[in-house]
Amino acid sequence: SSESTTDESTRDDVGSIVESGDVGVFVLTVGDCFDKSPAEEISSVVGMPCTEPHDVQVVDRFYLEEGDWPGLEAVQESAALGCLDRFEGVTGEAYETSALDVAPLYPTEDGWGSGDREVLCALVSYNGSKLTVDLLA
Repeated sequence: SSESTTDESTRDDVGSIVESGDVGVFVLTVGDCFDKSPAEEISSVVGMPCTEPHDVQVVDRFYLEEGDWPGLEAVQESAALGCLDRFEGVTGEAYETSALDVAPLYPTEDGWGSGDREVLCALVSYNGSKLTVDLLA
């Protein structure tokens, strides 16, 4: 949908969001901060500067292997494991002792059918509190 590719945020020269706005999931990129959506399947989120309190930050990305749709559970598991593999490299701390948790964004079956294999590794605070810093800064 067009909502998935919208970007109403304002970005600086390096692509960091400097003013809040709706950001489509296909436009979301590493470094973006946003608030969680209550919806199970999201097409857009409210992107915001990482210096403002936010729920989620995208910190890395990777792509799942080509092939037939493996099923939602398999995609969720691959997404989580892939993000856990990248966790320490991004945060500099061990997942087990970190105050952060992974909340991957992964392809839907529809998205898979149209070629989407991207997983965005997003981090949230383990206890649900707001994040107030840019984790990649």
